[in-house]
Amino acid sequence: FRRPKGFDLAGSWRASAARFESELRSIEVRVRASARCLTWLANARIPFSVDAGDAITLRVESVEQGARQLLAFGDEIEVLAPAAMRERMAQQAGALVALYRT
Repeated sequence: FRRPKGFDLAGSWRASAARFESELRSIEVRVRASARCLTWLANARIPFSVDAGDAITLRVESVEQGARQLLAFGDEIEVLAPAAMRERMAQQAGALVALYRT
């Protein structure tokens, strides 16, 4: 194997990693998060972008995976969209309430 002349291995790797990351986390989620939660997201190295107003956007692999991940932030985060993610969060939160109220 010979590398083509002018081949930028580092640049190629960055592009490949970015493509993999964007394909892996294919679901865009809009949330409202407290200032404390924004710090937690940054510390957990969960990439997000700030939208207009007080909403932020992040990406998850699936509704199930995203709900499990975001439930860890408790009431410091509210999923605004997509609706399927809000519903899954509500289902899991309800199951937790039922578990701890018995």
